[in-house]
Amino acid sequence: MSDPTRVPDDAISFESEDFLGRSRFAESLAEMIDSADLDASLRIGIYGGWGEGKTSVLRLLRYFLELRKHVCVTITPWAPATKEEVLEKFIKEVAAELEITWFAILRQWAKALPLVVKITRNVAAIDPRIKAADAVLGDAVEDGFGWAAKIAQKQQRGIVLDYINKKLADRKLVVLIDDVDRVRPDQVPDLLLTLREALDQPKYFYVMAIAPEIVEHGLGLVNEKWGEPGTFLEKIIELPRQLPSVTDEQHTVFIEKQLARLQKPPVKDALEGIRSFLPKNPRKLKIFLRSIAALGVDVDRFDPDEVQWDVYYLFQLLRIEFPLESTRLIADAAAMHDLEIGFITNGKPKQGAAAAPKPKLYEPHSPEEASRKARFNEICDAIRKRPRWRGSYDLHKLALLPDDPPHFTRKEAGQLVERFMSTAENKRGQLLDSAVSGHSEPSATRARALFVTLLELRGYFIGSAVEQPTDELVNAENAKAIAVTDMLRHLIDSVGIFANEFVGAKEWELLAEQVEKWAHFVTEPYAELRAREQTILRLALETAPTTTVIAVLNKWDTAGFPRLEAEGDHQEFLLSLRNDMQIRLAVELLDSFPKADIFAGIYSAEGRATAEIAFSTDSPLYRNPNLRERLIKTTTEAKTNLIAQTNCLSFLSKLDYIVWGSNLSGFDRTSAEQLTRDGDVIGALWLGATANPLQRREAGGLLETRSHLVEKVGEDRLPQPEWLKLYAKEFARRAQPRRADTPATEEV
Repeated sequence: MSDPTRVPDDAISFESEDFLGRSRFAESLAEMIDSADLDASLRIGIYGGWGEGKTSVLRLLRYFLELRKHVCVTITPWAPATKEEVLEKFIKEVAAELEITWFAILRQWAKALPLVVKITRNVAAIDPRIKAADAVLGDAVEDGFGWAAKIAQKQQRGIVLDYINKKLADRKLVVLIDDVDRVRPDQVPDLLLTLREALDQPKYFYVMAIAPEIVEHGLGLVNEKWGEPGTFLEKIIELPRQLPSVTDEQHTVFIEKQLARLQKPPVKDALEGIRSFLPKNPRKLKIFLRSIAALGVDVDRFDPDEVQWDVYYLFQLLRIEFPLESTRLIADAAAMHDLEIGFITNGKPKQGAAAAPKPKLYEPHSPEEASRKARFNEICDAIRKRPRWRGSYDLHKLALLPDDPPHFTRKEAGQLVERFMSTAENKRGQLLDSAVSGHSEPSATRARALFVTLLELRGYFIGSAVEQPTDELVNAENAKAIAVTDMLRHLIDSVGIFANEFVGAKEWELLAEQVEKWAHFVTEPYAELRAREQTILRLALETAPTTTVIAVLNKWDTAGFPRLEAEGDHQEFLLSLRNDMQIRLAVELLDSFPKADIFAGIYSAEGRATAEIAFSTDSPLYRNPNLRERLIKTTTEAKTNLIAQTNCLSFLSKLDYIVWGSNLSGFDRTSAEQLTRDGDVIGALWLGATANPLQRREAGGLLETRSHLVEKVGEDRLPQPEWLKLYAKEFARRAQPRRADTPATEEV
């Protein structure tokens, strides 16, 4: 992380600090003022937007004017509260610059004693110039000259200003007025008129730094007519000068100079690639550079191609300029995906196809104000059109990288691999334990982060090995892949990242997909790597909780993952691994049969693996003799265990729904229908379901199921206890139509 204070927001004061050509602009103004007649007066306006460098121009102008021996006074009128305070500040600043004391002015005043009258606060209120003189003289005039009460008012007004002119001699007084746009809108008219009328004197030049749109907006709040462009300012400003635009060359130099101040500057090439989108406004540009310096993303932590820096900087620019809108955008997964793949969908339509533009999903999040909307869309378009062909982070992660920097970058993981390979085998585990440890024990977040980063790095090494031109280079890259595989095994076996649920099905799927991608490389030197891969795949599931196994099986069965059409040894391995997972799940199902409702959520996506075990004849629950026998035996617990009876009843009910119902869940009806022909299993479940009397509603459903099953396994497999026969008679009687001559009471 760089120190953001190294890119300060201070205005410049000297030519050597200028990289935007402001010096020449300021010097031309200084030359104009210097060459003007001595008795002239002029009010100049420097127009520019917020942060464009108006204050820097005033400071440079002062620098050039003072080189020419002129007297400069700077006023920031937003600090004083009233126009009187502004004038008081002005006189005091001038007095300080010219080294004037009130004693000197009193000596001049004493020469006109026959004409002097006492300056009072009432008179000062009449003419602001009198108030200005009073600011220097203060109460001393009233205290020392209360007896001189009849000086002419005109002479009163001129004494201090005449003295200032004498002190100026052949120099000019240049009043630099900054931050007019910060003054309260209701005070701006009074202030500007005061500066025009009260201090309109020969040798006086006024240079005001103004953002016209801000001042005119404020004036419009006071008087609608004043808010029209130029209506009021034209009465005040005699010579308006617009700040010159920043050229591309100046913009580039300015960026380079600011970056040079940072301890760890951003990626220069990436910034150069998006330079046209960076703010031309110097203050906004500094804010951006300070922000990315303070974002907590240290460029040195990453490999050069690990982060797509141009996209990263563009999105951070978006977040800095539009914090609320970008927050909503990041939360919109569809809009972020559109930005992510926009470079694909931006392709030209096929010949003859309609060229209807695709909707841009980020646009609903843009601001309403036209200029801000255009800027927001401009940055989003730049992100959308950039190909995402490099980097380890998707757009969502890139956007939030400053808030959630990685625990391990690919570069840091690579350095860890190098240390692992050079460490003695008996100390390698300690190295990895230290890498993932928190304060006193393994950190789940660090362990998961290291697992995912190592997995990515492993894929990189394998891909690199395949590309190498010589056996020596192939073996070197393959050795790194083997080392990473051993590191993953330690995380799985010793740290227990699957057992402790630091990682789960998603991470196992990433590993399985990577193994499958390279499974066809089975010759030397890859054979050893293939064997280690199979070990960690199996070890991960053996140590993982059942919930992870179920999640893996759910994904496997619904998406064909991993692909069972894989060839050779890998196909056999996958089939064996899947069978082992199903056996484990079948055992878990049998263990839970007398303890919990095993069919809760069976129709949800999470319940597919359980349904596959329970209702498919290809399941190890039926293929494995031991598991089949245990299922039949478990149903006998229903007599004394109501949970077991409920599971027997649910089993038959859901099987009936799959085979003879609408089966909206999409289960394998053919396989389930084959199960209905298994007399031993169906008979055992039936005895369990009827072990104890049921409520009328449950009995009705069970009788309907029996009517379907009896065709498959026969009457003998589905005996009816007496209580069920009574229900059957009752339901049959209710199903008969009532005769017209039968009283309703009799029927009841």
